[in-house]
Amino acid sequence: MTDIFVFGAGGHAKVVIEAIRAAMPHAAIGVLDDDPGNRGRRLLGVEVVGGRDHAVAHPRVPIVPAIGDNGARWAVMEWTAEQALTLATVIHPGAIVSPSASIGPGCVLAPGAIVNAETRLGRGTIVNTGASVDHDCIVGEAVHVGPGARICGAVRIGDRSLIGVGAVVVPGIAIGGSCIVGAGAVVIRPVAEGTCVVGNPASLSTGLESCTRR
Repeated sequence: MTDIFVFGAGGHAKVVIEAIRAAMPHAAIGVLDDDPGNRGRRLLGVEVVGGRDHAVAHPRVPIVPAIGDNGARWAVMEWTAEQALTLATVIHPGAIVSPSASIGPGCVLAPGAIVNAETRLGRGTIVNTGASVDHDCIVGEAVHVGPGARICGAVRIGDRSLIGVGAVVVPGIAIGGSCIVGAGAVVIRPVAEGTCVVGNPASLSTGLESCTRR
């Protein structure tokens, strides 16, 4: 019997599988994927057992949306809600989570992730390897805080935004929904919804297409 489904068969799914094994060593894991060509494939020894139809046939098994792309992960989350399926949260034992923090369903906290006091993470948000989200932050749904990123206190981040590898967001900044903060950027002023910013200090990028479709 399967205890938890991992939805997605890419690189991020491997991180999620290893986090589940670390947190729940005896859990029976099954991988779900939309690509029929992946059926029967093994990911770190875990079989791709089917697609969405398989999840619907096993409605009591919770699902972790294990897709790094925010738009694709959001779509899976919306589908699970439509089907009244349960989202599972996975927190690696090497992550540090304040007892006053709130972690939404479907979130993944990778090794070395830190979520500090009275911060709220919305559904399906990823705090990736070695990233930190400090006190009193409000992080929306399907946000991806990339490896090594630093979110300082009282920051607001809208749904489906990506904070790139090693980026820094200084205290009190508001970042809109569907934004991209480029790798290594230092954000010192608000970021409007659907925009991409890069550099130090971060400024609007003219070399990237609009993020509104993310």
